Amino acid sequence: MSPKISIIIPVYNAGEQIKPCLDAIQAQTLKELEIICVLDCPTDGTDKIVEDYAKKDNRIKVIKNTTNLNIGESRNRGIAAATGEYIGFSDHDDYMEPTMYEKLYNAISRNKVHVAMCERGDILKLVNKKVERLDGQKSYTVWTSLLKTIANKQNLNTVYVWNKIYDRQFIQENGIKFPDNKSYPAGEDILFNYQVFKKLSEIDRNEEVAYVREILYWHIFHGENTSNKVWKFDYICKYTNLIAEDICKNTLFIESEEIKQSAYQGFIGTLTSGFYWAQKENTLNALKQIFKIKEYPYLRAVLKDNWTLYNKKLTISKNLIGCFIKLFV
Repeated sequence: MSPKISIIIPVYNAGEQIKPCLDAIQAQTLKELEIICVLDCPTDGTDKIVEDYAKKDNRIKVIKNTTNLNIGESRNRGIAAATGEYIGFSDHDDYMEPTMYEKLYNAISRNKVHVAMCERGDILKLVNKKVERLDGQKSYTVWTSLLKTIANKQNLNTVYVWNKIYDRQFIQENGIKFPDNKSYPAGEDILFNYQVFKKLSEIDRNEEVAYVREILYWHIFHGENTSNKVWKFDYICKYTNLIAEDICKNTLFIESEEIKQSAYQGFIGTLTSGFYWAQKENTLNALKQIFKIKEYPYLRAVLKDNWTLYNKKLTISKNLIGCFIKLFV
């Protein structure tokens, strides 16, 4: 029987943390799964753990990268190998509720749409505290999802890929891939979902995203998260400039006030986060980092052209960064 969902897991040095992840997937109430583990040259023995699991469960497929590709290209290898009706993603150190994939599968097939998603929660591992991040949205269209993805608010359910499943045929036929982000390990989820929701909006912006209003995926925060290490301006500018370039070259988008407002809010918010982490080391150097925006013409154009003296949807700190860029960058 063909799998209903292919779950793609890029695996690096997860160590023992890979076990709760694989256990949670194996325990899913939806059994027709294809579990694709892409071993990205782990050096701590994680590969042996995965191979032991694969020996006991024929649903687990193991792909071995010959060189370290990082998360983007590893996921792309998983997409290319997937045979399920839908595809989903998991980080190697997260876990999900046992009913997650069954509920997502029922929602996406019942509504005959291309994307289904659930709510997600965070676990702060060091204090063992669950932190729920919900945006209160009752329903989504692909256009609303596109706007929220561009706005890039981290508490929004649209930004991430691991709380969703996608129509595999749609993804493969439209050549939707993750960026090769070895040189800038940031923003891969946003860039992927931007492509998905952009393409779907071009077809029918009113198509619904099937939404299961339950926390079914748990994202674990700890010191080894890649996201904790990537708030560098070079990384941020590279991936936001890619979105900015696409917006600037798309006549429909550049004439859309909704797109322009979302882009400004998202880019300023992301840059402010980068500034926050940089200034913890050196405030003067953090200010100098902002001038790197000059090296990214599309990002600079979106920020300067859509600047307003005060944006009520942004915090004071984000407005200050916006003013600084408008005046000096």
